[in-house]
Amino acid sequence: MVDLIKNIICKLTPPKVRPVLSVAQNVAEILQSLVPKTLIVVPHDAGFFSNFNKVMNHLVCSLHRYGIRAIEVDWNIEKGRKFNAFFYGTHKDGNIWEHFFEQLSFPPCSSIIRKKTSSYRDYSITGSYAYNLYTSGAGWRQQYHSAFKKYIRIKPHILQEVEQIYSQYLAGKYCIGVHIRNEAHKCEQPDGQMPPLEHYMAEITHIIFSKKDEVKIFLATDVEEYVARFRNVFGEKVITQTDVIRLQEPPINPENQIIYQYDPNLKLAEDVLKDCLLLAKCNVLIHRVSNIATAVGYINPSISMIYCQ
Repeated sequence: MVDLIKNIICKLTPPKVRPVLSVAQNVAEILQSLVPKTLIVVPHDAGFFSNFNKVMNHLVCSLHRYGIRAIEVDWNIEKGRKFNAFFYGTHKDGNIWEHFFEQLSFPPCSSIIRKKTSSYRDYSITGSYAYNLYTSGAGWRQQYHSAFKKYIRIKPHILQEVEQIYSQYLAGKYCIGVHIRNEAHKCEQPDGQMPPLEHYMAEITHIIFSKKDEVKIFLATDVEEYVARFRNVFGEKVITQTDVIRLQEPPINPENQIIYQYDPNLKLAEDVLKDCLLLAKCNVLIHRVSNIATAVGYINPSISMIYCQ
């Protein structure tokens, strides 16, 4: 909108005056960038880790730029507002972020402006764009990991539950993390397709035969049928979270069911957060394009990431 207004003003300005106007606008933008601001990141209608990665994106790409001195996360849901994909709580739950994370902490500053955003600063970290990020080397992983380590504080009860699962089933083993999404997410893939389960299984089998250590497979998926099929092939090697809300079977018409009508529920957020943290504890991750895979990649910048073809 700002650019549109600037273009209109430019067109209405006599040609001889336009260079002066341009300089004035540039000076105004520089002065505006010097005004201390707190950026308030609010949810957009997408999954938990799409929204989490957006917070991380602003920590990496916005903080200490454009006058932004601090970032605050406000995941309150307005009463009466219904999201189709951000179904992780209701207006009664308050700030959903603070159920799982401490609020971001910054040195005190007297911000004159509090600016809200529901958008990313840089979209290269999300959607099908993320594939290019995966193939660009490890620089982005370390960059985001540094911000994650510095600013993100996960609530102790979440970390305790993750550690309990890890200690009981995965500790001391070579762990293969596998993240499989249902067919409805193929529109987010660069080739518009999701590989069959057999492709994931082939990658896993290759790793198992190459290792002398005992191998465990931590499977994070939103489809219960996929869990059953993995257990039919790999038996007790397969570990999952129990009591997780999943689709019982893949969508019949995935093109029409990218959005699922789950009842808004904090537990959905807790399930996906713990899945991600457990994947990040593995030695290797087999994945497709996903905000969860992206987050795993920077939470643990040492994990080997294998893109399943």
